[in-house]
Amino acid sequence: NGNVSFRSSDGILFRVDQWHLVFASTVFPPLCCLPDEVVELTESSETLEILFTFVYPNLPIPDIGLLPFDALKSLFLAADKYAFNAVIEISLSHLHKYVQAHPFEILTMAGRYNTKSLLTAVAPYAVSISPE
Repeated sequence: NGNVSFRSSDGILFRVDQWHLVFASTVFPPLCCLPDEVVELTESSETLEILFTFVYPNLPIPDIGLLPFDALKSLFLAADKYAFNAVIEISLSHLHKYVQAHPFEILTMAGRYNTKSLLTAVAPYAVSISPE
């Protein structure tokens, strides 16, 4: 029932309430999009479905802890791009379980937000990363 339309990279249309969107993200100012306009986004429908859930305070929060690393990384990057601060914080907290398998990517994400607990967790695995 939203009044702003977004299309995912895989062609799925999302209609989001603009006023809720303004409170969830600092990237979308009031009246950012025309009602008949469809904004094309580069993220997949899987990522946007989770991200847009956070626009509505009455919807249950998805269990991000169940996401595989690639989906969690995509969610984090989308949250970062569109300034969904709550999603950024939740995503960062779930990256701990992937520090051994993906140290470089997690180091980059944790460093961007200076997340000390995540930086500390990834440090032992990051020392083996080649400077190249």
